[in-house]
Amino acid sequence: MKKLSVSIGQLFGGRFLVMEKLGEGEVGQVYKAYDTQAREYVALKFLHARIASHPKSIESIWAELRLVRRMSHRNICRIYDLEKEDDVYYIKMEYVEGENLKDSLARLGPFTIKKVISLAGQLCLGLQEGHRIGVFHRGFKPQNIIIDRQGNAKIMDFGISLPKKRKKAEFKFRSAEYSAPEQVMGKKGDQRSDLFSLGVLLYEMVTGKRPFRKISSLIEAKGARPPSPTPPSEVNPAVSDRLSRLILWLLEWDPARRPQHVDEVLQELKFFEDEIHLSEAVEAHEQRSMIFPQFVQSKWQRLVRVLKERKIIHTLVVFIGRKQGTQYLFTYFFVKSKLSTPHPFSAMMKLTKQNFWFVVLSILFRLVLGTVIAPMSSGFRLSSPPPYHLILAP
Repeated sequence: MKKLSVSIGQLFGGRFLVMEKLGEGEVGQVYKAYDTQAREYVALKFLHARIASHPKSIESIWAELRLVRRMSHRNICRIYDLEKEDDVYYIKMEYVEGENLKDSLARLGPFTIKKVISLAGQLCLGLQEGHRIGVFHRGFKPQNIIIDRQGNAKIMDFGISLPKKRKKAEFKFRSAEYSAPEQVMGKKGDQRSDLFSLGVLLYEMVTGKRPFRKISSLIEAKGARPPSPTPPSEVNPAVSDRLSRLILWLLEWDPARRPQHVDEVLQELKFFEDEIHLSEAVEAHEQRSMIFPQFVQSKWQRLVRVLKERKIIHTLVVFIGRKQGTQYLFTYFFVKSKLSTPHPFSAMMKLTKQNFWFVVLSILFRLVLGTVIAPMSSGFRLSSPPPYHLILAP
């Protein structure tokens, strides 16, 4: 197998103008290039000779690519083809302009919780698409995640990062610190291995530190797991106990004790997205309409907790919805931060005269708070099946 020799400014294969080196990993070196035929920028991953010289490795990559090329997702970098030019194998990929997660963490330190939840959701959606067709990343690490200027995350090298099964001796790279223990021990990884790696990434994003140090050395030397990581909430007070528990759940040593599917993680992340939305509504100190598919007690308790944390003095919460075909108005009035947690259905009034109640509420707002609530565009007429509308007003 010919030794790889690529230089900046080279017209590789008579087609690709090599512009800059983007990085190097366990599989190969990545360059930004301009495709003179397609007239677009692409990324070329030139496989290392130790991989390209093994027919089984090439066959394995080909098998993965047949699946990977079927994926088209906004959070996954497109992989186009594996080609050979002058005895050199290379993979043509979508070029994504942005900063990888490793450099971003080094530059900014721990991210805000809002940013972490946003990135975590995007990464989970990308993993979900891959897992849906039976492709696992097995090399999930900060260098393989690109964040563009709009804050969108893209997963690189999906399905081509690592062989399905590796020997312990092969784990001498930094990426071992992001790999699941079963992978480090030479066992076959699956979707739960990707979720462990996600847990390592989330831990680092909220604390600026990795949960485990020298994980591969510990396993090789003792054949046992390292001490449990410090809960993220103890390292960073901004991390809630629930988010901390989610991250530690992902970091369970035994794959059977982790989330079994990425859908479970997405369901948990939805809770944090709702809470951030509630917090922003309260912090903005303005009227905000929120739409829930259905009302549940936990959402009410969550709102009360947010209001307590922000020490809101006057807040009128209005729920509008239907119950068994009858339209109701649910209200609760918080005064002087003396908040309790009744179920809003205990304070409901049947809307027999919608406009009348709206006028009453408007007068109350004006007299007590000096504020007038504005009607929704559709008034109190709700579609079927109707959502519940939550109106927060200062």
